[in-house]
Amino acid sequence: MAAKDTEDKKSEDQEADLSLDMSQSAVKKMIAEARERGYITYDQLNNVLPPDQVSSEQIEDVMSMLSEMGINIIEDDEAEEEDNRNTELVTTAGTKDVALSSGDTEKLDRTDDPVRMYLREMGSVELLSREGEIAIAKRIEAGRNTMISGLCESPLTFQAITIWRDELLNEDILLRDVIDLEATFGNQLGEDDEPVIDTANVTAEKAAVKNNEPELDADGNPIIHDDDDDEDDEHSNMSLAAMEAALKPQALETLDRIADDYERLSTMQDVRISAALNKSKNFTTDEEETYQSLRAEIVQLVNELHLHNNRIEALIDQLYGINRRIMQIDGAMVKLADQAR
Repeated sequence: MAAKDTEDKKSEDQEADLSLDMSQSAVKKMIAEARERGYITYDQLNNVLPPDQVSSEQIEDVMSMLSEMGINIIEDDEAEEEDNRNTELVTTAGTKDVALSSGDTEKLDRTDDPVRMYLREMGSVELLSREGEIAIAKRIEAGRNTMISGLCESPLTFQAITIWRDELLNEDILLRDVIDLEATFGNQLGEDDEPVIDTANVTAEKAAVKNNEPELDADGNPIIHDDDDDEDDEHSNMSLAAMEAALKPQALETLDRIADDYERLSTMQDVRISAALNKSKNFTTDEEETYQSLRAEIVQLVNELHLHNNRIEALIDQLYGINRRIMQIDGAMVKLADQAR
């Protein structure tokens, strides 16, 4: 048994020596190239001495040997800077070695590290300019307008809007569930010279100022306010309830206008369809212009309403569901027709 263990140990030592011998030629070549440059990168060292094939002791021995020879081990970024400096020196001297230096830089640029590859790829992507951001914003806005226009083609959309209006009047739902409060409120601030102020939240502060009572912090020290930023802070910190109270009258008015306009549009649409199906009836050019103008006005009102994304998605899902149902019925009818042949 002892003899067998001795033989196994000898075989392992022989394999280790063989692995080291196999790497000797690569190490010598690496050292020769490193002497010419005066440095070597960690990636080059790992390529010659893979950690899964060479022990850590052997790698440490090679690194010690390189240090004794005055060869520095640096990162790839430092190697690129070093090569750039060498390239500039060679160019100044007027020699023909510039191409060789550039070739070495291209070799050093290659890496298998996914993080460095990602950062290098991201660095090559051009950042958006102001004009590019504006163009993307316009495309997003145009896409949203197209989507709203498509939704306004369906009577189900206006049925839902009418239901939401009635639920708001009955206080069954909150305004924040129907529209995007921040988008609507921000748009209102942009259009009005003087934004809506929630006076209820600042009444106590005004009373304290009139009574010459300074506002105190938690430690009892007076708080010094910047008058220029007070109004901005008040509006940015307005609660959702305050926003709803400020926007609800206008939102209900817009919903009423949409309902009234759609009632007129629906009547004209019935006449228009009848004229298209019956040649004896005629839909005049003036009526067509009125119809298109009324339809554009409804789309504009829906856009100004800034419907909540959840409501828009619900309407889209409803239309997709109806479309799938129609496709299923159509397929069933085709099967019945084939069976009846």
